[in-house]
Amino acid sequence: MIKVAFISNNLIYGGIERFYINYLNNYDFKDEYEIDIIYSGKCDEEILNQFSSCGVNIIKLEYGINNKFKYFKELKKLFKEKRYDVIHCNLMQNDYIPLFAGLLRGVKLRISHAHMDMSMKYDGNKKNIFNRLGKRIRVRLSNLIANKRIACSEEAGKKAFGRRFTIIYDAINIDNFKYDDKVRKSIRKSLGYKPHDHVYAFVGRLNNNKNPMHALKVFEAIKNIDKSAKFLIVGDGDLKEEILSIIKKKSKYKQIDPVENINDYYSAMDVLIYPSFTEGLGMVSIEAQCTGLPVVASDNVPRTTKISNYINYLPLKDDVNAWAQVLLSYVTCNRNEIVYNNNYSNYDIKDKAHELFDIYKKK
Repeated sequence: MIKVAFISNNLIYGGIERFYINYLNNYDFKDEYEIDIIYSGKCDEEILNQFSSCGVNIIKLEYGINNKFKYFKELKKLFKEKRYDVIHCNLMQNDYIPLFAGLLRGVKLRISHAHMDMSMKYDGNKKNIFNRLGKRIRVRLSNLIANKRIACSEEAGKKAFGRRFTIIYDAINIDNFKYDDKVRKSIRKSLGYKPHDHVYAFVGRLNNNKNPMHALKVFEAIKNIDKSAKFLIVGDGDLKEEILSIIKKKSKYKQIDPVENINDYYSAMDVLIYPSFTEGLGMVSIEAQCTGLPVVASDNVPRTTKISNYINYLPLKDDVNAWAQVLLSYVTCNRNEIVYNNNYSNYDIKDKAHELFDIYKKK
């Protein structure tokens, strides 16, 4: 049996967790692999249940990356006990901690996985040069200690690792992301929307990097033009309370927490805004296009997300009215007229699931 440790900070309904659940659910690994999910931060009960149903073990550490020395000691002790063949790290700039613990304990395959743009052109603290320098040093350390580097896209890989890395796409079960008119009607009814309403949506973490505040400004511009407009925000995060305070007296706005069946909600929407400051890939834009939902994204989103003719990339420096006009041009698109290109097949989990486990075999 090949013993694998998948290391993350939080186990919440985010891109990293969905990536691993998708791969675990679409590959018969149980006869060849023993897999532990190791985390130290927040957890979502539903995500824990999904991981457990995949047939993996869940290990919660006492200390996390906020107490780096004790976190390192705890990992080193665990690695000595478990004798892993592979550690697969997903802590971004903090991968160096488990990687170094793994190096000292003789772990043969030490993977650093870049799920995001590590260029630090936006980190929520642009004025703190020491903070930015520290992050760059930690990324370099992770790169040095890892002996295998994985990235979700060419752009993410180049910025995190330079030249030597393998792309493993954040693939999904494409069959689950199909437009469904019956589902559309059901979800819209549950949200209180009428058939003629135009639903403009934002889906993602409510944090600075995902830039939901830009979406709100664009929505305000649209509201003055499209009298049938409704605005749906799906997500949770640091900015949730601030966003709720902004929209609480605005009847056209609605915020809901992340949902497991986001594929159904895409069918209920008419156009998606995706104004991120940085993205390693931008899986939400892929999922949306798979359901035929038009996407207007920032030009910081990698072009590998262009799997159809239903996505447009705009600079964040453009006026919000320019963004509004592009969103308005998409809102009445026929979902069945979407045309997919060759990139589409890169995200089909049925074809891609074996690629991750093939890497583990080469320990």
